[in-house]
Amino acid sequence: MVMETIKPSSETAIAAFSQSTPVDGAMTLADLIAVGTQSIGITKFMPDVVMPVVVDTNVLIEDLLRRSDGKQSSLLVAAGAGSARIYATESILAELDEHLPRIARERSRDLTRLREVLARDYLPYLRVVDVSDLRSEDERVIALALEDADDVGPAKLALLLAPSFLLTTDKDHHRHGLGVFYEPTENKTGWTFGAVALKDRSIVIGLMAGGEGGVFGSLLAGEVAVDAVKALAKNEKLLTIGLFLIVGVAFILAVSPRARERAGQLIESVALVAGDAASSVARGVSKALDMSEEARALLEANATRRPTQDTDLELVARVLAVSHPGVTLAQLREALPKVANVDSVLGSSRLFVEVRPGRWALGRSATTLPNALPSGESTGA
Repeated sequence: MVMETIKPSSETAIAAFSQSTPVDGAMTLADLIAVGTQSIGITKFMPDVVMPVVVDTNVLIEDLLRRSDGKQSSLLVAAGAGSARIYATESILAELDEHLPRIARERSRDLTRLREVLARDYLPYLRVVDVSDLRSEDERVIALALEDADDVGPAKLALLLAPSFLLTTDKDHHRHGLGVFYEPTENKTGWTFGAVALKDRSIVIGLMAGGEGGVFGSLLAGEVAVDAVKALAKNEKLLTIGLFLIVGVAFILAVSPRARERAGQLIESVALVAGDAASSVARGVSKALDMSEEARALLEANATRRPTQDTDLELVARVLAVSHPGVTLAQLREALPKVANVDSVLGSSRLFVEVRPGRWALGRSATTLPNALPSGESTGA
């Protein structure tokens, strides 16, 4: 598939942009790549890159504490790139409201600061989903319901969107095989390994969005060769030829993860075209793609899955879960030709929200809810 290039000044571009951008929530790099096309989203031509991620309250609080200290959040990097679409059940805002004051006291943190960082950095990427009418016959959910009803919602949501990732610190989830993320090189389990893998997988999206402004810029500064950045800035020939090739390499790797040999050949051809300066870029790109491929394998090994065949409800939910909010009925029908009545599915559950007339999403952006801020303030619509 060849993506259209539309001049920003044209009326056509403005119309296309308004039809492609999310109608609520934050814009991601993955969304930007989809702008100007009729695709339902980047996942139509980049399978296994954008993934739904369900978070529990404890994970969000742990990450918030780290972020409020000025440290990088791998989860937020993945959310900003679009490799992670972050979801939670509706109860999460009430739970944050309940627990943040205690956490602030116990950890000697400023409560106002925590709330500000939560509202600014996390809520724009968080979508909350009403799972009250969602039923699951999965034996793991049934077992959790008998032990602790509070654990059921995140489990049902993660299984609905499978393959997905449940990032949780809850021992009941882990005991039933849900949300266990194992890092073999560390011989340890932990949700942070999942967040880092999602960040590393976002490298492909960064490359697709433009090498010098994506991976080599804000997303992974310092994690790829520094001289690659300098080469990009100084070598005009490389900028005009090499970057197109870099994007091509990223595209091939995304569509066919096994095409490592072909990707390596393309990277080496950059050096043949542009000389020594390109060699440093090739090394940086090669390292970046290796990181993305390793992350893909790790994510595939740890994904939450269902043993049963997808229902129409599950098919529609997952397509919406990995797409930018505000998908049209026409886009859904194109993506799901085997679903006989998409309209009926959308109207059958509170999972699905018509965020604007004829535009659908899974859940709502946390920023649009009346009590989006744990302090009880409102962000407005």
